[in-house]
Amino acid sequence: VQVNLDFSSEADMVQKFRVSLALQPIATALFADSPFTEGKPNGYLSYRSHIWTDTDPDRTGMLDFVFEQGFGYERYVDYLLDVPMYFSYRNGEYIDCSGQSFRDFMAGRLPALPGALPTMTDWGSVRDLAAAALRISADGLRRRAVLNGKGADETGFLDPLIEFTEANETAAERKLALFHGQWKGDIDHVFGEFAY
Repeated sequence: VQVNLDFSSEADMVQKFRVSLALQPIATALFADSPFTEGKPNGYLSYRSHIWTDTDPDRTGMLDFVFEQGFGYERYVDYLLDVPMYFSYRNGEYIDCSGQSFRDFMAGRLPALPGALPTMTDWGSVRDLAAAALRISADGLRRRAVLNGKGADETGFLDPLIEFTEANETAAERKLALFHGQWKGDIDHVFGEFAY
């Protein structure tokens, strides 16, 4: 689950960042709902969560430094500047910058682009990707007939979470029980019984 939180000060940002990171395992458990791969149980309640254990560790996982004394804006910016880049987009071409830092790019020390400095055009490619993601999100909200993109008009999607916590059973556990019981190993039932 990805969430964006507003903050009113550096201290507020630090507190919200720490709380949200600490709650990640709980959110993963609440939303555990990917127990099947290619029509069969995969051994996980949240295969989506499992996939992240084999994903680029420079961009994923727990950010332990957020809990260190003195964490704030500057430390987070330092982290972001040192996350290895994937590419730079110049003159209609993707230039492989794998493993190189934006900090080095800002200093003109990027091996893939010796002497080059980032420009607003570099930011533009990031901005364009973000705009495309936003369009996809807005289209999805329209198709679901959700009126408020911030979710303020939607609480129905919380109902399953309430059910799971009261029943002490995740969505994944419920589907696995049905798969091994009533569905007799036929995954096709999931598409009819759990369609939105």
